[in-house]
Amino acid sequence: MSIDNFETKKLPNIKIVSKINLTKNAEELISQLGYNLKDCLLVSDKKIWQKYRQNFGKKFFQNIGDLLILSNPIADQYFVNKISEFIKDKQLIISFGSGTINDLCKYSSFLKQINYLVFSSAPSMNGYASANASIIINNHKKTLKAHTPLAIFNDLNILKKSPIKMIKAGIADTICLYSCWFDWKLSNLVFKTNFSDQSLKMQHDLWLKLFKNYHKFDLRDGYFIEILIDILITSSQAMNIANGSYPASQSEHLIAHSLTMKYPKKLKNILHGQLIAITTKTSLELQKIILEKLQKKQLQIPIIEKNWQSLLYKFFGKKIALEAIEEFKQKNLSNLNINKINQEIVTNYNLIYQELAKVYDYNQMAIKLNDHFKISHNIRQLKISKLQYFQAQRLAKYIRNRFSCLDFF
Repeated sequence: MSIDNFETKKLPNIKIVSKINLTKNAEELISQLGYNLKDCLLVSDKKIWQKYRQNFGKKFFQNIGDLLILSNPIADQYFVNKISEFIKDKQLIISFGSGTINDLCKYSSFLKQINYLVFSSAPSMNGYASANASIIINNHKKTLKAHTPLAIFNDLNILKKSPIKMIKAGIADTICLYSCWFDWKLSNLVFKTNFSDQSLKMQHDLWLKLFKNYHKFDLRDGYFIEILIDILITSSQAMNIANGSYPASQSEHLIAHSLTMKYPKKLKNILHGQLIAITTKTSLELQKIILEKLQKKQLQIPIIEKNWQSLLYKFFGKKIALEAIEEFKQKNLSNLNINKINQEIVTNYNLIYQELAKVYDYNQMAIKLNDHFKISHNIRQLKISKLQYFQAQRLAKYIRNRFSCLDFF
């Protein structure tokens, strides 16, 4: 039962440059891509722009076509529309920011069918090179088809000055690779969804190099920052190869999306990567239970709750619940085919365990790295109770058309 629209793709041709003081040559870099600066719109966040605008130099401001500096932007339909209206006759969008700005520029330029490029402001997330964007539609966070940038320019001076919490967020957003690997392999073995080894191993190879020397680095180390941004971009390229976010977004992201949809005000100051650090810990705990049940030959998918739709309405409200219900229906799960799948699990206990145990072992390296850089996994920073967290976790399997360890609880 394969429900994924999956086709392995080649990497898109993206120019990637990481150097010190790169932004001072912004006009020249853009010209090399065949664009005149007067035909460009630069979009940035007010806080980022105030801190780093001087890095671009006076000549840049004399020649840039237009600037759109957003106050407290959110990756939602409102800000997508705002950018789209501002584009007018511009031929290229310059995204100067990280997660939110990147998603907004990526999706807006895709809708307007013009190109965009990125000047990254922090090594804080793994979406810089991906062909999808996370946008809130009707209060429901969706992964939408978009396109890749023409280029990604990483000014290492700017990245090194990133707030420590953003650097930690970047580590967390890509070290969840091993949680994703487990979930995706589990989905492949049990639900017969498609799977791409290449998209995972290209990330794993970079992490292995870092694991050998991580104890020598601190978060301000220039060489470490260069490695981290390389890993983050590789993670987003892995999504392009997999034709979806599968190698970088599984149960840990489902829980995170469930939390942000339910508690947007309480979590508004929590970075995406900070949240992923917490939810990845939860996913690893659930995956450990799955391995233990496999060893005891007790793993089964529970039947679908009769009142699952009313639970979604009660927890999220009507708008989000309706979106989630449509997503879950696409998984084509019924108690009838769950019984059939459970019978197949019994037949393949040993194979499933052996494959998943190999992946889970990699998490020990990830845990050591998280400990070294003191990345917090404490739920308290979310300002919600453990019960509130658990309720969001419990319903996370219903919010998206994706199988993961959550489907076994």
